[in-house]
Amino acid sequence: MALVVGLMAALPGCSHGQKSTPQQQYLESLKRGNAAQASQLWLKMTPDDRMKFERGQGIQPAMSPKEMQQEVMRRAAEEASGQDGDAGAEAPTVTAPAGGALGDLPQYLNDSAPSAVSP
Repeated sequence: MALVVGLMAALPGCSHGQKSTPQQQYLESLKRGNAAQASQLWLKMTPDDRMKFERGQGIQPAMSPKEMQQEVMRRAAEEASGQDGDAGAEAPTVTAPAGGALGDLPQYLNDSAPSAVSP
């Protein structure tokens, strides 16, 4: 009976046998914006782990290949039908500054003719 209780107490901590790799932990901490944790994880990684990270090994994709394909097909269908999510948003307009550009320099020179300075 004590063995069963001990196993049940240990089971939630092991995440069903899927321990995340150091590469995955590093990537997740970067995604969360936790640079300090990411730095510590990088320092604790072995050279082999770092090499695996550079190769993309040990990292689980956020979406499965099937989900990725479905998303691409959905977006392609939306684009083909003209139902783009950003179509309703207006493009920002850029207005030129009211002056101060190099092209306005002659105008400023002509407007501010030097006045006679009397001693």
